Amino acid sequence: MDSQQSFDERKGLLRFQVLVGQEPVTAFISSNTWQAAYGPFTSDASLLDLYRENLLTINAIVSKKVRTGARKPVVLSARDLEV
Repeated sequence: MDSQQSFDERKGLLRFQVLVGQEPVTAFISSNTWQAAYGPFTSDASLLDLYRENLLTINAIVSKKVRTGARKPVVLSARDLEV
């Protein structure tokens, strides 16, 4: 699935879709969450760039959360990103 992403710069929030089975699931990750898990962005990175670089891992985390009963939309926490 070609994930649809939108980034709200004012809120520092990335919205994206993950296909779980046959169902598209909306998920969110914030800049603060990313930084809590991995540290500050490099000067030329954006949250959208980081999401795209880590697409498979992030989508797998969302899928796992949904399969284990997470509410939708899925909001990722720094703890979720600890792999």
